[in-house]
Amino acid sequence: MNDNQPALDDDDGNGNPAPIPHNDHGNNSDSSRMELDQQERRRALDLKEAVEACSDLDNLSDFWYAQVAIVDKDLSLEESLERIHDLQTFRREHDILENLEDAKKSLFLFNQTHRGHIMHFGYSDPHQSYLVTFDLIKFDTHALRLRRGIKNLASGSYYLHHTFSPDFAAIRQGVIFVVECGGYIWKAPGMLTAHLLHNGGIPDAHAIYPFYWKSFKVCNAGVLVNILVSTFRRILPNRLSAKFELGCQTDIRLDQICLVPDEEEALKRLDYNMAEALQMRYQNEATFCLE
Repeated sequence: MNDNQPALDDDDGNGNPAPIPHNDHGNNSDSSRMELDQQERRRALDLKEAVEACSDLDNLSDFWYAQVAIVDKDLSLEESLERIHDLQTFRREHDILENLEDAKKSLFLFNQTHRGHIMHFGYSDPHQSYLVTFDLIKFDTHALRLRRGIKNLASGSYYLHHTFSPDFAAIRQGVIFVVECGGYIWKAPGMLTAHLLHNGGIPDAHAIYPFYWKSFKVCNAGVLVNILVSTFRRILPNRLSAKFELGCQTDIRLDQICLVPDEEEALKRLDYNMAEALQMRYQNEATFCLE
């Protein structure tokens, strides 16, 4: 399915992000997207053997072992096992069922709670990567005062990572995040969010989920947003925090590019595209075999 809704390219020739056409999932039916090289396969098999030998760890799908092997290629086996343990703890603490039905339900609820926070999700052909566009002012920090809001943030952030990790090619390439910060006002809920993030009080999957950022563009941000971003970066490993690009300015807010023809239709498309990506992820996970 194709969608010519504009996204953000690196530069329009004047130092600003430029609109580019992209489609929803690219040519992701290509079987080569699920191939591993010899080193990745060997590391995935080593991980599988180690997990199955550890009584404290649940067995995972072969897809999961391969995903961790791809992302953790420069880490030790012990560090990868620690990540797998942290993911297991995260799923148990927040009742994440790890299935397609729960994934669709959790992401739909997240998008309803924080309506317009995620403005667009799709595959960028020029970058050969998934691209997710956010609007910072649409994140409802008041929802985090409720236990169910915290739970939905945990499950929503977890399954969001699944949407841009449907196959091994996507995982290797990394995802592009673009965040619109124009109009953000530093209020008490924002201060609460920053405090909780800094002290580990908000369960967000970014710090433990195995993925790459190709880039994280922060657009139209003021001084206070940059403080919030700096706080957020502290909870992330260096391989992710180093990808932040601050100081990006655009002539118009990105919602004018993303929410076309109107917000209602754009958010319907968002839910549909995310559901398709989740379907692809779980289908690949069910069929992939290391041996």
